Amino acid sequence: MIEQEPLPLPQTGVLSHPNGESVAPFKVVVDDNGHNYYIKLIDSISGDLVSTYFIRSGEFIDTTVPVGDYQLKYAAGKDWFGYDDYFGKETVYKKADTNFLFTQEPNGYSGHEIQLILQVDGNLTSSHISTSEF
Repeated sequence: MIEQEPLPLPQTGVLSHPNGESVAPFKVVVDDNGHNYYIKLIDSISGDLVSTYFIRSGEFIDTTVPVGDYQLKYAAGKDWFGYDDYFGKETVYKKADTNFLFTQEPNGYSGHEIQLILQVDGNLTSSHISTSEF
């Protein structure tokens, strides 16, 4: 069996843009613990992929998404092996336990800031999922 060599990490940012008008704020901050994140935002009703993001350890994205109800899934790890294998055998796959609602309000748009940082009494709980569920 040939050992696969890690690839250069993608830059932090939006990988695939959502369809529709992106107006609601969406920020994701990740811990500076050496783990990088490949994030999927999925429409909770249709199950369609809305957008994808890559965030390097210790960095963040600050962007906008269309109004909607979304599920957040992510793959995390240190070494990058591409969009098929993500972080290789060490990939951790997770799904946020609650959905995220992005809405239009009378005075603008309501969004979310998510911190993927392990912390005591944190407000984002997540569950491990299988590779196929990702």
